[in-house]
Amino acid sequence: GEKKARLILADGTEVEVSKTGAHVLKEEGVNIKYENGEISYETERVSTEIVYNELEVPRGGECIITLDDGTRVWVNAETRLKYPVTFVGENREVILEGEAFFDVVKNEKPFIVKTSFGDVRVLGTSFGINAYVDAPVRGKVSVETGTSDPLVIQPGEQVVTSKDGKMIRQEVDVEEFVGWKDGMYVFREKHLGDIMKTLERWYNISVLFEEEELRGLLFTGNLKRYDDINVFFDALTRTGDIKYRVDGNHVILYK
Repeated sequence: GEKKARLILADGTEVEVSKTGAHVLKEEGVNIKYENGEISYETERVSTEIVYNELEVPRGGECIITLDDGTRVWVNAETRLKYPVTFVGENREVILEGEAFFDVVKNEKPFIVKTSFGDVRVLGTSFGINAYVDAPVRGKVSVETGTSDPLVIQPGEQVVTSKDGKMIRQEVDVEEFVGWKDGMYVFREKHLGDIMKTLERWYNISVLFEEEELRGLLFTGNLKRYDDINVFFDALTRTGDIKYRVDGNHVILYK
């Protein structure tokens, strides 16, 4: 993967953001700067109108964005983030589909991340959310689904929500869930099928299992995010359980 994304402005204009070049856009009194795969917003004048931008990160991509209030967001592959160019009103609300890590600047306005599974509400802290609203944190976070009372979690905890609104709180190794933003994948007794879903997004590949039971094999280890994927597959073959072959961007795993 690499730093790349598509920025969609309020008027529908699409801008490709890559790891090369520095550019500045202007929209509704805001300077939008993007350079080396990172985007930042700087307000020139106060606006009372809510104007949204969207950030789309494809498979094989990632992007870092600094919002109008100074909050930094690490946006993972195959993710969409919708946000106001300036935060107006009593809340700071963004909409997430996919996976991101938020380092929220503290102020009196709650910062709310809306997802299809519920909302995550904070005043200022760091936390990660993936498509299933798994949220390991460094700070206090409130998760609410609308079907039950909000659940407050503490540092080192995770809450998992399901489509029916049920929430489960548990202690976790935080780096296993948000280490990707620092360039490291950490797997702890994780099924090979789940590991491959993660790697498919980042390396933009398709993984095929010749035997379905291979998906259930458990693995523990670390993988540098920017390593060649063959490093990982070669390590898999050294376990003696699996071999692999490559056909274009397809990887076939077999006994």
